[in-house]
Amino acid sequence: MKIDACGEDVLAARGAPIEAHDGYITDPRDSRSYRVVTIGKQTWMAENLKYYDPVANPNMTDPQGCASDAEQCEATGRLYYWYAAVGVPNYFDQEIVKENLCLPVQGICPAGWHIPHGRRMVATVPVCFVLQ
Repeated sequence: MKIDACGEDVLAARGAPIEAHDGYITDPRDSRSYRVVTIGKQTWMAENLKYYDPVANPNMTDPQGCASDAEQCEATGRLYYWYAAVGVPNYFDQEIVKENLCLPVQGICPAGWHIPHGRRMVATVPVCFVLQ
């Protein structure tokens, strides 16, 4: 299945990327700070995302990885189901995915950041990155 590129209106509605300060960004949704690293023209999160808000993202209502162990979550970050990470219903089919996704996929990433795709995917993927 091919996912189309996002239109300018969609990208603008996501907001400007959260700026890094002294090698960190702060996610305004939960006030957590994450270390980031810039490689070439890409800035990557250097830590696993820990965001959890089942009200804003109903796909997170089932325990996601460390949901029952707060200390473990703080140490390692959260494990997300694919549908929760990209922001589609957990009962999705290809048509729903195509209607709800465009590239780059923001999903659970902070404003202006997105989930890696295509050649940017690696075996151990930091959850989000932003092009500068």
